[in-house]
Amino acid sequence: MVLTEAELENLKSSNDNLNQLVKKVNTEKNEIQTKLVETERANTNNNRKELDSKYYSDQQAINTVNDYFNFYERNYVVRNIKVRRKTNASFWVSYEKANSKFSDSDFHYNAETKILEYYSNNTYNLKHSY
Repeated sequence: MVLTEAELENLKSSNDNLNQLVKKVNTEKNEIQTKLVETERANTNNNRKELDSKYYSDQQAINTVNDYFNFYERNYVVRNIKVRRKTNASFWVSYEKANSKFSDSDFHYNAETKILEYYSNNTYNLKHSY
């Protein structure tokens, strides 16, 4: 198959147009990826919680654990809560926990250790200490 001069010029022009289009798409793709990364960084920084600089007492930590279970996990009973300070606003918390249906028997209590952290935005988190 032999192409005429006009057909060859037409193909070269189409190829140039396609190359320009590919460059434009790649540029837009890079801009979108950059914006996504910036947005993700901003969201991560906004969601980052900083420990509170305020001093929390051991009794406040015990009260917080009791409040947590009284409100968020009402079907469980905790006893023998002990705290050990990590920082001014962070504690290791140890307690025994049982389903409230079986709270009358020592057999059903299991020991747990978690970390209690108070944050500067007036929130706290009781999380596993993996």
